Amino acid sequence: MKYCKECGSQLSETASFCNECGTSVNGTKNNQAAIETQPSIPRQPMSKRSKVLLISGIAALLLLFGVHKIIETFMSKERLIEKFETALLEKDAKELAKLLTSNDKKLEITEKSVKGFIKYLEKNPEKEREIIETLEIQAESNDQKKKEDSDFLEEWMNEWNPSYSPVSLEQKGKFLFYDKYQITINAVYLIVETNYKDTVLYIDGKKIATANEPDFEGTFGPFLPGIHTLKGTLKTDFIDLKDEKEFVIDGNDNKESVDLYFDAEEVTVELPHSEYLSGSAKLYINGKDVGVNVLENHTFGPVLTNGSMKVQVEVDLPWGTVKTEEAAIEGNYIELDYKIDDDVKTTAMNTVHTYLDEYIQAYTSVDTSKLTTVTDQYKEEILSEATTAKENEEILKAQYLGTDFDLDSFNLDYNDGWNLVLTAQSKLKGVSYYANQEAPEMEETSWDQIYYLTYDTKEKKWLINSREDNWSSFNTENIHSLKSESSKLYTSVYADN
Repeated sequence: MKYCKECGSQLSETASFCNECGTSVNGTKNNQAAIETQPSIPRQPMSKRSKVLLISGIAALLLLFGVHKIIETFMSKERLIEKFETALLEKDAKELAKLLTSNDKKLEITEKSVKGFIKYLEKNPEKEREIIETLEIQAESNDQKKKEDSDFLEEWMNEWNPSYSPVSLEQKGKFLFYDKYQITINAVYLIVETNYKDTVLYIDGKKIATANEPDFEGTFGPFLPGIHTLKGTLKTDFIDLKDEKEFVIDGNDNKESVDLYFDAEEVTVELPHSEYLSGSAKLYINGKDVGVNVLENHTFGPVLTNGSMKVQVEVDLPWGTVKTEEAAIEGNYIELDYKIDDDVKTTAMNTVHTYLDEYIQAYTSVDTSKLTTVTDQYKEEILSEATTAKENEEILKAQYLGTDFDLDSFNLDYNDGWNLVLTAQSKLKGVSYYANQEAPEMEETSWDQIYYLTYDTKEKKWLINSREDNWSSFNTENIHSLKSESSKLYTSVYADN
């Protein structure tokens, strides 16, 4: 008989293990047999509390993952760029001001201050697309650098070479373990120059400085890139100068220059025959009396010489107040011409009109006593002509019909007094012949004459001093016509009736 060395139980002759303790005949335990001999324990059902905890844990994990994705999307650089692009397309200044930041704490980004940036991109749409593409490449480079820790951005810049962008995508810290991004716009300081002391300078309607010296230069800012307006005002002793210009800050550098130079100079005005003037000659700039007597001081200023300002002078002449023609100031020396007003022209035309009828009467009667429109000197010349005609028995039969006056021919001059020159074409019907001839038929003829009138300061009226034939073509583009009301026929008194 064999017995177990471990527990002493009787073993069969062919047994390899003890059925009681599982020990092998040679002394090793049979664990599997022991396990198989152990009674099975029934599985306990999961408690309600355990189920709740398990479900809550899974839900919390899902919630955390969802919150993670929401925050990741909300703070993503792609979403930031998309919002920025939408604001640009919609020209939403308010939203754009929220999205932009600056590394310069002095730069205030507001809805008003970004309008110049929007205006610039509106006028240059290719720049808008370029800015967005630059931001997208910067975002891509950021991802690439995280994956490969490489010089991707430098490589990209070698391949992609857009014009300089005034905005850039930057990573600024973290929120929890998420990267925070911002779109940064360059802050630019302006170097502003102007040429006259006391010029008040404004940018976008806001006063920035008053020039405290000639050829002034100052630095101001910061400003956002975009289209801006620079305005300058200069108040002189007698006139206010203003100039304004739009300019672009492209943001390529943190300092840019802009200037506003008044195209202004000291200007000298020359009046015709000013040496014969007395009293005052009032200077008008853009229709305003600026309190300067040109007779005392021919030079004034500074004023703009770009043609935007006009000058005129008012003088007292023997027949009344006369203004010069208004002239644009386009240099530092101006010669003015007197403007002959309509009253003077009308008086001169009526004088010539009356003279022509009186002249025929005086010539045919050899009597100049009834001439009312000529000077004494010219009266003597007419009498001499009539006397010579009588001595030569040259007979005149004529009637005055009317005259056309060239309104563009009037000119004021000075020669031993103030003279008025004009051109006219008169119509007469008549005939001239000698006493020993038979009288021909009367024919209508024209006289193209240049008349010289002088102002008689004693009689206070214009008188004809002389006339001469006009050999140039008579200008009919701007004429005034006077017709004779009587058309009386005059015949030399010495003619044999």
